Amino acid sequence: CAKLVMNCLSAFDDPSMNRMSVAICSILAAKISTVETSMLGAKPQYMSKLLSMVRSKVESKSVDITMRFTLSALWNLTDESATTCKVFLEERGMDLFLEVLESFQGESSVETKVLGLLNNIAE
Repeated sequence: CAKLVMNCLSAFDDPSMNRMSVAICSILAAKISTVETSMLGAKPQYMSKLLSMVRSKVESKSVDITMRFTLSALWNLTDESATTCKVFLEERGMDLFLEVLESFQGESSVETKVLGLLNNIAE
């Protein structure tokens, strides 16, 4: 199910579809096994899509539900998954997330998720 959602996220570039897909992904990533999250997060095309969604929100200076769900999905996908963390770093996620922290200072809903993911990377 999670793979199907990620495929939809990658295949469509519609804001409504992205919002629904990333919301489902965020919820499922917290519910499925570590092995399953690692398999999802290890796919560069999925990571690239999620990071491009975050990048778009940074460029537009927009914190909305899609941004929050995307950050949650990335946080959940990197939890206990060295492979996913490696793909995150290879896709230049660290640079982007430092930019997110700079762009959205004081936005606790953003800072919590970003720092949680960075903690996953550090582990």
